[in-house]
Order: sequence, then C-alpha cells, then structure tokens
Amino acid sequence: MRRRIASLVFAFLAVPHVAVSQPLELFFYSPEFAPANLGVLQSSVEGYMRVRNVPVRFQAFARFEDLRTEFSKREVAFAVLPPWIAEHECLGRTLTAIAEPVRNGSSLDRKVVVVSRRTAQDLRTATIAVSGPRGRTAGPPPLLAKFVASYPRVKIISVPKDVDALLAVSFGQVEAAFVSSAQFETLARINPAMTATLEETGYTAESPFPKLYATDAATPEHVARARQAAVAMGESKEGKRLLRLLGYDRWRAVDGNDRTMSRPCASDGEETKR
Repeated sequence: MRRRIASLVFAFLAVPHVAVSQPLELFFYSPEFAPANLGVLQSSVEGYMRVRNVPVRFQAFARFEDLRTEFSKREVAFAVLPPWIAEHECLGRTLTAIAEPVRNGSSLDRKVVVVSRRTAQDLRTATIAVSGPRGRTAGPPPLLAKFVASYPRVKIISVPKDVDALLAVSFGQVEAAFVSSAQFETLARINPAMTATLEETGYTAESPFPKLYATDAATPEHVARARQAAVAMGESKEGKRLLRLLGYDRWRAVDGNDRTMSRPCASDGEETKR
C-alpha cells in the first residue's frame, strides 16, 4: 500500500504543471473623469482585456492619495494616469507611456475656468477649485500659470474630481473652478438647471488626456499585448462599449520618439526619452 501511494505521489510530481496566469494590476486615476457606474467600468475593462489575453485586476481611484498608497503596497503593472501626474508625482515605479486616447481627432483636452454668473464680475480675490493631489507644494497647476499671473491674489484649493469643483462653484462654496470642458458639458447634460448659472470666463488651456502607462513590473510581452489591446479597442463590440464608457473615439500607440519614461521618485524630477 505504501509503495502504491509513493508511486502515485512520484507520478504527480513528475507531471509538468501549467502555471496559472495571475491578473495584472491595472490602476486608473483621472480627476477629470467621473464614471456613472464604477462596477460597469471595472467589469468592462477586465472582460475586454481578458479576451485580449491580458488578464487584469482593474481599480479606479477618486483620490490621488489613495492611488499613491496602493502603488506602494502592490505590484502595479499598468496605470491610466494624466501625464502631469505620471511625470511629476512620485509613485515609486518607472512609468512608460505606451498608448493614448483620441477624441475628435485630438489627444488633448481643453481645460477652462468656469465661474458663477453671480461672481463673474470680480475674480481678483477669487477662490478657485482645482482637481488633483491635495496640498500642492509647487504652487498652482502649470496650466493655470497665466491666469494666476493676471490675478495674483486668487486662492487655489484642491478637490478630488472636476465634478466636485463644478459642484463647489454652483453651490457658491468657491467663485470659480478649473475643469475639463468635457466634464462641464457632461454635467450640463445631466443637470442643465445647475449649470445654467455657470459660464466660462474665456481662459482655456490644453492638457493631454490620461495615457496608458506600463511600469517596470510589466514584462515586454505584457506591454506589447496591452498596447495592442488599447489600439484595437474599436475593432470589437466589447471594445467599442468600453470606448463609450471612457468617452473616447479610439486609442493609438505612443510614438517611440515621444515615449516619456518617468523614473521613480527622482529628486530632480528627472525624465528620459526612450
């Protein structure tokens, strides 16, 4: 009996086993984007990537602080992030842009300063709500530099999302908000009565849409598959549905000459080009 058990154990160990592919961590952070249903977005991303042979575990973050905390705890392979986050905030990993979304033929979003019509006449000492990391130490966002130069006494406060900034100005908590024009238009469709009291000041700045980044935890094979999955998103029913959820027309590969690689926690904000 013992010999039979021993032979069975030996036979089991001798059989080669196929390693089970564990889902790769895919993080998502975009202050400008406020999905109507995170559960639907998660299932759509994971389902589409699984079909493309890149199984992922998708997690979206409303606050940058939570994203940074989880980056330090988990082996994140991919992340969809605004370039100004990927290139200037410390997340502890090397990030390489591999794909970018396109809407109306452009990969750039239009950021605008929105004010309440009740306070539009005087912005010299206004408080402006801006989405992004809490407690900026480097002053106002670069895209607001010209505006702040014209109104040096304005006060900048940080909020998690563009929609929070718009709600703050509509409820009179602040005098202005610096937001994505697409998010402003989305809120106008959802709640036209609320946005009827808001208007653009005419100050605009272009900002790149969030890009798909690969980290140093992703293998070259994973990177190639993820890039191809993004580029091919418009070729299937599942991919087209995901594009609609994200609000984009398509994704395109980031050109090799413009593939920014951000080093982890460089003391001088070091960036290199591949």
